[in-house]
Amino acid sequence: MPSSTSNSALQGMYINLARSTERRELCEQQLAEAKLADRYHRLEAVDGAQLKVQSGSNLSPAKIGCWLSHIDALEQAIHFPGHTHILEDDFQLTPVFSEFIGDLAKYTAKLDSWDILFTDIDLAGMLNVSAMKNLVASVNSLAQNNNIELRDAQPLYAAANSSYIVNGANRQKVHDLMKDGLASNLPNDLWLRKLIREGSIKAYVTLPFVTTVNPVFNNSTILGNIGSNNPSILFATLFRQSLAAGADTQKLLTSFKKQLGSMPAINDRSMIYAHLVAHFMSDDFKAY
Repeated sequence: MPSSTSNSALQGMYINLARSTERRELCEQQLAEAKLADRYHRLEAVDGAQLKVQSGSNLSPAKIGCWLSHIDALEQAIHFPGHTHILEDDFQLTPVFSEFIGDLAKYTAKLDSWDILFTDIDLAGMLNVSAMKNLVASVNSLAQNNNIELRDAQPLYAAANSSYIVNGANRQKVHDLMKDGLASNLPNDLWLRKLIREGSIKAYVTLPFVTTVNPVFNNSTILGNIGSNNPSILFATLFRQSLAAGADTQKLLTSFKKQLGSMPAINDRSMIYAHLVAHFMSDDFKAY
């Protein structure tokens, strides 16, 4: 059954390390500009740098800190009767975010049931050209018509829980399932992906994304400098940002080309295939 939780019964919190004062200031500024400062508050993150990692753990201190921070947020959600929006502090609100939150009940009323609603994700299947062509076409159409759609996240979600809304009706369930994952030795988003793919958690995602990753923060407290340490993550992040409502796709494309220009050249066959993919993504492609 659709959730009957009132749209006004929504709280939000952003997870932020005590030492990350610049991020905190930008979070507060965005929430104030969105006129949501009275509904969102700061949750101090568990600092992985202060933790002693147990022997046998596959997780870095930063990832353990991330785990514990999200569990803290979910524990706060248990004590709030409505929905809870949990954000990490590198979020960027899109121009449609406030309106979407105001109309949240209208969107979720169309769902039979849901546990989590993502407003931004790392995408699965980015090497599936057909799936990405369909996804881009959907986002283009929705954006042109100023529409937002909730899509089943199961086939789309690869990772990232930087922005998600927990259904108030199912907050205890989500908390308990996530807390069970502390012993899994998986990062918290990959544990969440496991729960979604096996059907234990029903998740949706907004298209276009109504939040995205703030371009000011290419340095993740977990991943490090994604631009220099792993350009593949940077390129995937640029694509992710392009799927957000109001995205400046020309600026993102320019940034992508600039970064790509510093990459080693690929061989002729690979370049031919790259151009084939570009043709497939175009309107000139004809199925055969």
